Amino acid sequence: TSILNRENTVVRKKSAQAFARFIKQLQGIDRKKILAAGVPNNSNKDFYTKQLLDTRENIYPFFRRVCDKQRVSILEVYVEELFQNFLSNSKNFAYEPVLSYGGLDSKHVIYDSD
Repeated sequence: TSILNRENTVVRKKSAQAFARFIKQLQGIDRKKILAAGVPNNSNKDFYTKQLLDTRENIYPFFRRVCDKQRVSILEVYVEELFQNFLSNSKNFAYEPVLSYGGLDSKHVIYDSD
C-alpha cells in the first residue's frame, strides 16, 4: 500500500496542497525571468499556422490520392475554414503564457488500488 491510501487522509491532503503550491509557484514566475533563463517564447499562433502549412503539404496530397475531386474540395475548404477561423480570432491568443509542469503521468501518482 502507498502512503496516500484512504486511511491516511492527512498525508493525502498535505501532498495535494504541496503539489498545488508547486504548480502555483511555477506558473507565478515572472515572464521576463523565464525568457532571460532561455525558455523559448513559443507562440500558439505560430504553432497552429505551422500546423496548417504542414496540413497543406502532407495531408492535402493524401486527400487527393484517396478521394474524388469533389470530396477533396469539401475537405480542403473545411480544414482551411477551421484553421482560418481559429487563427483570425484574437481572443484565442489573448493570454499570458506561463510555465506548466508537463511531466505529470499516472505513473507519478502513488495510489492504493483497493
